Amino acid sequence: MLPLSVLQEGSGQFSQWSRRVTRRLPGEERIRLEDALDEVESRWIKTIDGYRFPVVTLSEKTEPDALCTIFETLNRTGVKLSVFELLTARFWPQEVNLRTLWDAATNQHPILTEFDVDPYYVLQAISLVSRSAPSCKRSDVLKLQASDIRRRNFSDCKILELAFSDMDTESAHGPVLDPPDSFSGHANQLTYVCE
Repeated sequence: MLPLSVLQEGSGQFSQWSRRVTRRLPGEERIRLEDALDEVESRWIKTIDGYRFPVVTLSEKTEPDALCTIFETLNRTGVKLSVFELLTARFWPQEVNLRTLWDAATNQHPILTEFDVDPYYVLQAISLVSRSAPSCKRSDVLKLQASDIRRRNFSDCKILELAFSDMDTESAHGPVLDPPDSFSGHANQLTYVCE
């Protein structure tokens, strides 16, 4: 077992650790383990050691709003973030914690969890009711302001809960929807309508 602390100093410390480990073994067994550890070092440790991580150095006086903008910009070109994650970062300095609000909404409306509802759909609903010209396209959802979230406070989840409750009950034509697998088709329809 390789302790991760060995990697703290890079390949040099890994080499020292591997020599200490292999010294304890007899002849042929030691040679096989040395060869295997040499392979690990050349294939993985030196690769990690030589990787140049991109770094952005900021002044300690950088405002939280600017930090969020930089975070969004960097992550749009790298790791794909969801709209929910981007807005969570953007609203955080304005003391609107979307993750906490979403957790509260799913606790208050358990059917959201039952149907595996993505918080993006709630943001789309808020976007629809927050605009003079209703729209829930991705670009419009990204234009939401913290004040829109505060004003709605995810109360629109009640609307979604009612909609899913209706889909989960019997209708004159039989069962309408069973969670959660069949919800994906309806979620795709909502996305199609909104995008």
